[in-house]
Amino acid sequence: MLPPDPAGRARTRALSRFHDTRLEPAVRALFAHLPGRTTPPDGFISSQSGVISQRLGQLGRTLEDRPDSPLPLMCDCGFPITFAWLDALTPRMGLDLEWPGEVASYRARLGRMPAIAAELADYTPKLTAFLDG
Repeated sequence: MLPPDPAGRARTRALSRFHDTRLEPAVRALFAHLPGRTTPPDGFISSQSGVISQRLGQLGRTLEDRPDSPLPLMCDCGFPITFAWLDALTPRMGLDLEWPGEVASYRARLGRMPAIAAELADYTPKLTAFLDG
């Protein structure tokens, strides 16, 4: 799941780390305030929407360096599930997110990969049931 060249491997690892240290923690900060749990402090949802939108913007710029591959790379593993969480939380929590075109294109490309499409087909209904339950 890594490109053969050292520069491609480094870019793949950097993108994976971006997910794990920047985007996913910004989304995870919402979990304590899922509907039916604690009420978020005033302004928290708006503020966190801004943080997540900022991270999505950074991701859009970072994707310019993603190695080209028709198959999923290591860096692609976390993003589809994080995007599914954002889709599920946006209407439930009133998130106001800005999705850059580069991120939307990347997301669509990932969704066309059979392994990712199969995982999302299995995961998304379970996520919805968890949030609705």
